[in-house]
Parts: sequence; C-alpha cells; structure tokens
Amino acid sequence: MTMCSDLCIRATEFAYSFRDSLPTTEDTQQFQALAEEGSHLRSSLLSWEHSASTWTTHSAEDEQMTIAWTFYAATSIYLSGAFDCNPIWETQHIATPILPRLIIERHIASILHLTESVCKHTNLTGLVFLFPLRVAGAQARTTADRRRITEL
Repeated sequence: MTMCSDLCIRATEFAYSFRDSLPTTEDTQQFQALAEEGSHLRSSLLSWEHSASTWTTHSAEDEQMTIAWTFYAATSIYLSGAFDCNPIWETQHIATPILPRLIIERHIASILHLTESVCKHTNLTGLVFLFPLRVAGAQARTTADRRRITEL
C-alpha cells in the first residue's frame, strides 16, 4: 500500500504542477513513466485478487481476509483516483490505471458490505476501516452510500 500511496502523491503533484502551463516533451516522458508505474501496480493488485480468490479460509482467518479484501478495494480505488482527478492525464493520450466507474461502484459496495459485516459480527472497531471508508466516501456518488459511510 505504501508503494501505491507514494505513486499517487507523486502523480498528483506532478499533474497539478501544470495548472498554469503546458507540459513539454520531457514532461510527457514523466507522465508516461508515472502511468506505467501505475499500470504495474494495477497489474499487481489484479494478481493479488486472482490469487486471493482461490485461497480457502478458516473461521479464524475470516477477519483477516475481510480486512485484506476491504483494503484491496480501497487501494484499487485510490490508485485510480490519482489518475482520474486531474484532466491533464486525458490530454496526454497515454494509458493510465483508471478504473471504469462500474468497477469503482463495485469496490465501494464491497467496502461497505465487508465493513458493515465485520463491525456487526466481530469485536473489531470501525477505526480499522478508516482508510477504506475515506476512499469510498471520496468516490461515493449516491446519498445512500454516503449515509452508510458516515454511519460506520
């Protein structure tokens, strides 16, 4: 997750540095490098998802897997957000690790469902899910989702 956070900060800062100017050819190379790094992280997340979906869990491990799936969904949204929050990425005409809105909505639903389930059926505190809920809240578009997030 720290690799993703680091990339997201660098990508966001770099993109926002062009509020008042246009990128040069050298800047375009940096856009490409950041996008490639993001695509590599997206690929790693998808590999984890594929592997994790085949793991069998025992009741003692369910809480850990629930936390893992929740953070997977949040990290996926967070990575996408670093590249879809600034329109300059679109002007560069390069592939970025932006998720389609439908996938973001699925991740939000997953975060909400898993967090609600864990908070109801275990003694884990909702504070464990602060990052996933914050990310889901930043991308939630419906009043119902926003209300569920604030209630957790």
